[in-house]
Amino acid sequence: WLEKRAVSAGTTIIKAGDNDRDVYFLADGSMSVWIRVSNNHEVRVRRMSQGAVMGEMAILMDVSRTADIRADEDSTVYQLTSEKLEKLERKHPDTTARLYKFLAQNLAGTVMRSNRMLSQTNP
Repeated sequence: WLEKRAVSAGTTIIKAGDNDRDVYFLADGSMSVWIRVSNNHEVRVRRMSQGAVMGEMAILMDVSRTADIRADEDSTVYQLTSEKLEKLERKHPDTTARLYKFLAQNLAGTVMRSNRMLSQTNP
């Protein structure tokens, strides 16, 4: 179900505005989440390490990608494509339900981290 991918340092695996629905699991290395702010300036909002999940918002909410995710160093990810997820839903609905619950919990954690970060900024 998962495809192992080697990702070179500097490679963008998720691009803001794209409409793909793949989910990535970071096996080793590190990646950062970047958002564009005024004047095309980018801000790193999170650095992730082994065990991180990336791309869950697009698949759960059916929205375009909201940030860029780039490898900080050579990394390994496991990619679950939207096509394979659809097959998984048909063949193993109970497993897929547990996966969706895990992804939703991960997304909730992201929202909580974002809220904490924003509450610490000056108005």
